[in-house]
Amino acid sequence: MERGLWRFLKVLFVAVFAFHPYFCHAQRDPQYSFVQEATSAPPVSYHSYIVVGGGTAGCPLAATLSEKANVLVLERGGSPYLIPGKTDKVNFLLGLYDTSNESYAQHFYSEDGIFSHRARVLGGGTVINAGYYSHADPKFIEETRLDQVLVKDSYQWVEKKVAFEPPILQWQSAVRDALLEAGVQPFNNFTYEHIVGTKIAATIFDENDHRHSAADLLEYANPQNIKVYLHAVVHQILFTTESKLGQLCELLLIEMNIFPYIFFLYVHIANGSRPRATGVIYVDASGVKHTAWLTKDLTSEIIVSSGAIGSPQLLMLSGIGPAPQLQAMGIPVVMDQPMVGQNMADNFLNGIIVPSPLPVEVSLLSIVGITQFENYIEAWSGMNMPPFTGPIRKPLPPLLNQIYTEARKKVEPYPNTRLQGGIIVQKAGRPLSTGYVELKSTDPDETPKVLFNYFNKSEDVDMCVRGMETVIKVVNSKSFSKFRFTSVSTQDLMNLTATITSNVRPKHYNTAMSLPQYCKDSVSTFWHYHGSCQVGKVVDNDYRVIGVDNLRVIDASTFHATPGTNPQATVMMLGSAEKAPNYSFIREATSAPRVSYHAYILVGGGTAGCPLAATLSEKANILVLERGGNPYLKPNITDKANFLLQLYDNSSDSNAQEFNSEDGVFSHRARVLGGGSVINAGFYSHADPQFIKEAGLDEALVKDSYQWVEKKVAFEAPVLQWQSAVKDGLLEAGVSPYNKFTYGHIKGTKIGATIFDKNDRRHTAADLLEYADPKNIKLYLHATVHKIIFTTQSGAGSRPRATGVIYEDASGVRHEAYLTKDSKNEILVSSGAIGSPQLLMLSGIGPAPQLQAMGIQVVKDQPMVGQNLADNAMNGIMVPSPLPVEVSLLSTVGITQSGNYIEAWSGLNLPPSPGQMRTPLPPVINKVYNDAMIKIGSSVNTRLQGGIIIEKAGRPLSTGYIELRSTDPNETPKVWFNYFKEAEDVKMCVRGMETVIKVVNSKSFSRFRYPSISTPDLLNLTAALPSNLRPRHPNSATSLEQFCRDTPTTFWHFHGSCQVGKVVDNDYRVLGIDNLRVIDASTFHATPGTNPQATVMMLGSVSNEKIDMILQTTSIKGVELPVRYLGPTVNIGKYAMDMRLWRFLKASLVAVFALHAYFCHSETAPYYSFVDEATSAPQVSYHDYIVVGGGVAGCSLAATLSETANVLVLERGGSPYRKPGDTDKGNFLLTLLDPTPDSYAQAFITEDGVYNHRARVLGGGSVFNAGFYSHAEPDFIKESGLDEALVKDSYQWVEKKVAFKAPVLQWQSAVINGLLEAGVLPYNGFTYDHINGTKIGATIFDLDDHRHSAADLLEYANPKQIKVYLHATVHKIILTTEGIRSRPRAEGVIFEDAFGVEHTAFLTKDSKSEIIVSAGAIGSPQLLMLSGIGPAHQLEALGIEVVMDQPMVGQGMGDNTLNGLVIPSPVPVELSLVSSVGISQPVNYIEAGSGLNLAPSFGQITKLLLPFLNQTTIGSLFDTRLRGGIIVQKAARPISRGHIELWSTDPNETPKVRFNYFQEPENLRKCVQGIKTIINVVNSKAFSKFRYQAISTQLLLNLVAALPLNLRPRSLATALSLEHFCRDTVMTFWHHHGGCQIGKVVDHDYRVLDVDGLRVIDSSTFSFTPGTNPQAAVMMLGRAMGVRIQKDRYS
Repeated sequence: MERGLWRFLKVLFVAVFAFHPYFCHAQRDPQYSFVQEATSAPPVSYHSYIVVGGGTAGCPLAATLSEKANVLVLERGGSPYLIPGKTDKVNFLLGLYDTSNESYAQHFYSEDGIFSHRARVLGGGTVINAGYYSHADPKFIEETRLDQVLVKDSYQWVEKKVAFEPPILQWQSAVRDALLEAGVQPFNNFTYEHIVGTKIAATIFDENDHRHSAADLLEYANPQNIKVYLHAVVHQILFTTESKLGQLCELLLIEMNIFPYIFFLYVHIANGSRPRATGVIYVDASGVKHTAWLTKDLTSEIIVSSGAIGSPQLLMLSGIGPAPQLQAMGIPVVMDQPMVGQNMADNFLNGIIVPSPLPVEVSLLSIVGITQFENYIEAWSGMNMPPFTGPIRKPLPPLLNQIYTEARKKVEPYPNTRLQGGIIVQKAGRPLSTGYVELKSTDPDETPKVLFNYFNKSEDVDMCVRGMETVIKVVNSKSFSKFRFTSVSTQDLMNLTATITSNVRPKHYNTAMSLPQYCKDSVSTFWHYHGSCQVGKVVDNDYRVIGVDNLRVIDASTFHATPGTNPQATVMMLGSAEKAPNYSFIREATSAPRVSYHAYILVGGGTAGCPLAATLSEKANILVLERGGNPYLKPNITDKANFLLQLYDNSSDSNAQEFNSEDGVFSHRARVLGGGSVINAGFYSHADPQFIKEAGLDEALVKDSYQWVEKKVAFEAPVLQWQSAVKDGLLEAGVSPYNKFTYGHIKGTKIGATIFDKNDRRHTAADLLEYADPKNIKLYLHATVHKIIFTTQSGAGSRPRATGVIYEDASGVRHEAYLTKDSKNEILVSSGAIGSPQLLMLSGIGPAPQLQAMGIQVVKDQPMVGQNLADNAMNGIMVPSPLPVEVSLLSTVGITQSGNYIEAWSGLNLPPSPGQMRTPLPPVINKVYNDAMIKIGSSVNTRLQGGIIIEKAGRPLSTGYIELRSTDPNETPKVWFNYFKEAEDVKMCVRGMETVIKVVNSKSFSRFRYPSISTPDLLNLTAALPSNLRPRHPNSATSLEQFCRDTPTTFWHFHGSCQVGKVVDNDYRVLGIDNLRVIDASTFHATPGTNPQATVMMLGSVSNEKIDMILQTTSIKGVELPVRYLGPTVNIGKYAMDMRLWRFLKASLVAVFALHAYFCHSETAPYYSFVDEATSAPQVSYHDYIVVGGGVAGCSLAATLSETANVLVLERGGSPYRKPGDTDKGNFLLTLLDPTPDSYAQAFITEDGVYNHRARVLGGGSVFNAGFYSHAEPDFIKESGLDEALVKDSYQWVEKKVAFKAPVLQWQSAVINGLLEAGVLPYNGFTYDHINGTKIGATIFDLDDHRHSAADLLEYANPKQIKVYLHATVHKIILTTEGIRSRPRAEGVIFEDAFGVEHTAFLTKDSKSEIIVSAGAIGSPQLLMLSGIGPAHQLEALGIEVVMDQPMVGQGMGDNTLNGLVIPSPVPVELSLVSSVGISQPVNYIEAGSGLNLAPSFGQITKLLLPFLNQTTIGSLFDTRLRGGIIVQKAARPISRGHIELWSTDPNETPKVRFNYFQEPENLRKCVQGIKTIINVVNSKAFSKFRYQAISTQLLLNLVAALPLNLRPRSLATALSLEHFCRDTVMTFWHHHGGCQIGKVVDHDYRVLDVDGLRVIDSSTFSFTPGTNPQAAVMMLGRAMGVRIQKDRYS
């Protein structure tokens, strides 16, 4: 690529702003005596610290460490002082674009097509950047938990050497005034601080324009303690697996001569310990290798400071990274760490070039505007630019070209030019899009593959657009007017900037007309790379590499976001600072010893577990094992404002693990230190007096314990407008008296406490660990307990005794923890009402039949474990408000005489994904609801203007149970609460809802509700929200009884699954087991008070004197409850949290707004006992039939064959039931465009340049297609030779499971009438049959829009005769030949599971046994070729042994083309996929869909459509669907044919596929005819209400031609000629066929020609696709051929 105008971008456009810590320097040479070339280094050396990378962080870090220790710094680049002046301001671009081998900036292209740089010089990025210096934003400092005093001192330490106030001349002054005029206020003058408004920032250029870099900070170093080697390229870090304790033993052996016992200990410990970094291998400029070792000191460390690219690269080169990637490079794996290199991010830069009619000064960054939206606006001017001849991307109008040319002034006598003008740019503060780093080779000098995925998240596009809007305001301002040509508009300037070759990304014709497209096309880098070794994912809070000793990473690779406007100041500060102290006893479980011993082992560090552990640690040694992470890692994510963001965090390490109960209610389990107190709504209130009395707790002790808790975590809740109105409404409704603020549980209305402080910061149970004795406690995070270990003494009648636990760390390493030899030592299970019974069952204590079914050895048959599970149901009313409301969680509560609790919340921020209404709303209610969704500034979130008022019944009578799903402790078991099973619970709910209605109707509350909206309207609205997965009924909103049953959500107050007297005794000891207790809400019959968290924490805090007290019990109303609790005992649950509002949101409203995949659910997935992961398969197995591919044909075929024979199905994909709802109609595009490695649809691009997909999921394409179901045409059945009666029976067999009449609403009805008006006659009504004319077809979506796929047909299978393995990738078919002339015979297959382990499956010794390939039109010929059946020359070229030369394998490939129109609609449309079809002459099929959700999967196209569709509301929360639809045509029986060729021998890699679309003129003629029919439909009177009259069909053709639908070139006549339109906008219908055609590869019985025991049964055998859509015929074919094969076998 040319570096010219390309440079202009980098130069002219962005490089300028390389403010990343990766770029800098100073003019004078400080003559460091300790800095030398690596060629002078000794072959071997020893050091206390080895710092890899002398960059922005490395220099201050090394200088600081050298004050007290011996430090070696290895820098791969050279000295910044060699050529005085090279790094000065005037030479900024010359240095940046120096292409010599010794340049300071190493050039590379990201995989996004962005030109970029890495620093390779002492001082790092500070030597080559634009010099801007500004402190981090306060949020960043808070998130990193750095001590603020230390931060301040460290900044000052840096600034003494490198920071200066910049001059402000004409250009920068005009930019400053323009920013203020554009509303970026106030003006904050000169400051280091990050403050919203406009400010003058510091620079690292002094008054003489000389640069000062991080290398200058080495002046602080102790020259006697430091050595810096230049051009020292580190190739790898060296590791041993000897532990620190082993290292200590070695020291004792060598230095103290303590031999026999220490030697034994040393040998024992050194075997199987964690990896420990011991040294590095580096190469000097002459290619000579050197080794540097750490000294034998337990605190010696290697610190990697090589930047966001170099640090993950070095870890991977050293064996720490994703194992598959390392193994592919031949790198020995030291530790499989898949997160190394992930989450890579960069702050994108976009801007406008402004040629000036006046001369301008040379200026880099001096002024910055920090907007309310967190965009940063900066500028530069008058820069010298290197010579270039790069072409602009598109011709410029003459005037623009003249101005641009004149603005590039010649700089005599140099070949360079200087821009008379400048550029104004914007940077988005915290981009959400992330990518990755991947090795290209094992050469550390070669930049790895870097993908930033710029604008992968639509929110980033929105942020860029807001920034560009501010830039445009600056350019158009009066203050800036003298610096721009009045004849040149901002549109012209954008056109100019868009033409610059700023990157290698494609430009679009509307680049300069659409800000979203402009952002995507003109993006460049700010060099603010970060995130590839993130804290919490690769390193811990002390920057230690997780799971590795003596190794840290300290640089920007550890950041979650860049600090402030420009990171270099903070990166230098970080190098000289230390982390704020955390709990010294809390570590990741990866650092745990393989075996340890303790007096108490506590499983679960939740709401009760933390105070329990803190109390026990006062006098005993305790180990706490918490399966979740640290709540302090991202401190403000748990703040009040981020309540919902945390709730909807769906990452694997989120604080809240989502699950759906079997009752169809969304719920969560906490998995974080502090438990539910970290994620709940924060309400804090004491237990009701009845609970305290029944529990028999000493009142003085209770009082003291509550106070012990409240010193750390409790605050008075604020009461503003909404909460005040609710309070007065409760009193008006008769919930009296008013009890003001109180902790106590008193009937009436009160204000309660909260765990949010006055700054809205959350305080959790984890804060109570401040009370712990750090010498007596060890707490491991991400420690998942798999089972409790039991021993049984010999002799009759002896009881099992708990002796220890087995737990697994985040790396999958198993550890064992044992009790010390003391009869009173115990294991305490405090894992909550779900986790505690789950762990008991996994350990062998539970219902014996259930355990045996899971293969769990029964320790004790205890049928009551998991029974009597209960939850407090929550119901309420959502109330949109005409007035603004405050953000409030739970502050006020009404406690009624009937035992209902009434609470409320308001103004919460909601995630950006909308939910679909369960039932249609009347227009007036729908409008009020949409108006209540308020956009939040720069955020993609919305805020509800209004709130919800809810009721909870105190003590529900309905109970359910828990059942294991698997033996995986991370998987939530099946949970039934049986909400409202008991009639009394329904009555209680009705009473509560009647009180809620009184509050809503009260005079006190009237100003917060629309007078035109009645409470029945509000009930109707609430019932319509997708708050759960339960069905709605016609009377849901008219009968309070039905409303209660249909709209329950959870309060997360789970309890009762290990009840006292049934599972545990009165001392909470597990019945029949020694040394094991369960102490949490699972033991309770009811939850205490309105919200249990206060009581749970209190119960965990009782004094040590009570720990030894025996628990007594008393009977109250026939219910056994504990009277005396043992110290840290009773945990009302890690989940007994106050999830009030939390619930409410979650429950009633929130779930509603989260389009999280889990909240769209499909019908209950069938439980197939015969479906397993291939990892569980035996190494060798034997079967009558082996079906390769569990797809559309394979499922029906296998189910049929299993009736009479033993069948194995090998499916390379996963289960379609694993994420309920993902495959529902509303998620069609989400599923189809899911880019994850285990998605259902594997994307590929054909050689024709058309985007496409292959299925990789059980059920095949029926899992993600558009769902249309229609029979094949009669000709197809006739040509296939199938018996018509068998065909009819087979269709009916399929349709019983998967076919439904498609609904036809407004859009589809208009299309049908338009087709009839266009002459596609007659109208055939609803029919399965293929008939010329217009018809309504069937669909595989049921009435609730849940998908039914071919996988559902496995319900017909005989479970005793079938085995289905998932993620089983068949690599080859085993073929044998007996005798010289004998035919090959298929004997078996070799397949690989998800772990890469090979398995072999053979056919039984029966001549009728067969292998049947049903892998689809791409997979089936691919597998034949991989197995040696195919074109010999192609197989030999790949080293595949030829079994049979069969040149027709892979030939005859066809696909039905799709072309059509996008039609924006002036009126709302329904969500519809294909429901109707027009079958026209000559054989075109016309189909349509509407209201598709284009975001987030089609977010890019959505934004592109905006300028054309004028859909300005499409970005709002509840308008993410396209208002309009598409009408498409498919040409039947295409003549054009292509082929398949293997790329490699990897079966996971899609082969080369070419369909040769429109190669034959006949196909083109059919397409043109089909498009003409579509145009007639669009122009019809019947369809008129769904199109804008001002938009002609020609404009619609223009629109489609503009969309990036494929990678084929566009011609100038694309939208003017229907022939060109067809060729240029072609897409696939996914109706691939051919490749193994009948008569060419298989015979009429689908047997592979000249091969025994092998058939192919799928669409690869077709000469054309059957009917309008083939899935019905393919499922039928599988069934029909299964019947025929059975008959053949037994005839």
